[in-house]
Amino acid sequence: MKAAIYLRVSTDRQDEHNQLQDCEDYCRQNNWTVTKIYRDHGISAYKENIIRPQYEQMINDAKQKHFSHIVVWDLDRFSRQEPIEVLQLIKKLRIIYNVEVNAVHGDEWRDLIEMINSIPNMGFMGEALCDFLEKIIRGMQATQARRESEKISRRIHSSLRFQKAKDEGRVGRPQHEIDNGRILDCKTKNPNWGIRKIAKHLNLSKYAVEKCLKNTPQESTLSSP
Repeated sequence: MKAAIYLRVSTDRQDEHNQLQDCEDYCRQNNWTVTKIYRDHGISAYKENIIRPQYEQMINDAKQKHFSHIVVWDLDRFSRQEPIEVLQLIKKLRIIYNVEVNAVHGDEWRDLIEMINSIPNMGFMGEALCDFLEKIIRGMQATQARRESEKISRRIHSSLRFQKAKDEGRVGRPQHEIDNGRILDCKTKNPNWGIRKIAKHLNLSKYAVEKCLKNTPQESTLSSP
C-alpha cells in the first residue's frame, strides 16, 4: 500500500523532524510504502485565506489516487478548520477516492476518523452512524460557541468593573475601607440623612454605617431617625 506523509510547522522555530520520524515509523508498522512527503513551513492551518501549496497538491494527488493513505502526526497538523469541515473532507476522500487519513497520535477525533475509514466495510449502517455523530458534533460546537460568547461577555463586564474601580481609587483597598469611604462621602453630600437612609441608599447594613460614623469624631452624635 502506498502512503503520503504531510508535515506542517507553523513557525520557523518548530522542527518537523519529530513529526517525520513518528509518521515514518507508523507507515513501517503498517507495511505502507511512503511515496511522497509534503511539507508546508511557517503556514497556519487555522486561517481560511491562507494557501498551503503542498497541502493543496497532496489533496489533488489523493484525488488522482497516487496513494491510498495520508499520514499526519496529529489531526491539527492536517487542518485546524471547523471539525465538521475536516471530517467531511476525510469522509469524501475515503468514500469517493478510497484514500484514508491517518493520525499517528491520538486526539479527540481519532476514533471518529477510524470509523469513517471503515465506512465501506460497514455499508449503510456505517454512513448512518457517521451522519448521526456529525449531528452530535454540530450540537457540541453550537454549545461551545454559546459558552465562548458568554465567557467573552463576562470578561468584558469584569474589565469594565475593574476599570471603574481603578478610576475611583478602589483597586487594592480592603472592602471595609471602600464601604467606609462610600458612607462618609454619602454623609458629606447628604448631611441630614440618618443611619437607616444611608444604609438603604448604599445597600449596606445599619451596623456597618453606625460603626463607621461612630468612629468618625465629627459624626459621633448621629443617630437613626
